[in-house]
Amino acid sequence: MTIAIFMNRAGVSSEQYEAVMEALDLDQNPPQGALLHVASFTGDGLRVVDVWESSDEFDRFNASRLAAAVKHASIDSEPVVEVLAVHNIFAPGLDVLSELGSTSMPESQEEAAEEATEAAAS
Repeated sequence: MTIAIFMNRAGVSSEQYEAVMEALDLDQNPPQGALLHVASFTGDGLRVVDVWESSDEFDRFNASRLAAAVKHASIDSEPVVEVLAVHNIFAPGLDVLSELGSTSMPESQEEAAEEATEAAAS
């Protein structure tokens, strides 16, 4: 069953988040079952929305890679997590997301992807 994970983690900085992303190396080694990852910062810390093919696949990723990366980044706050079955996914801009590539791209690649997206839109 496809799941959505909503996570809030107080006190996490962008530097800590980037350290986790670097340790995970998702561009070169994406986890099996991961479908979508969106991260944003609030006034309190980090908010993440993930979509996974199943909770078992997320649990394996968390146990084998994510927990160690979070510890390595010195993140000690406990996350507030809600896991729900996905009822619907609407993604009309899937082609744009594919052009942008992974979220853990270096800035120079992000800028190139943005330019490519703008050029394709015109």
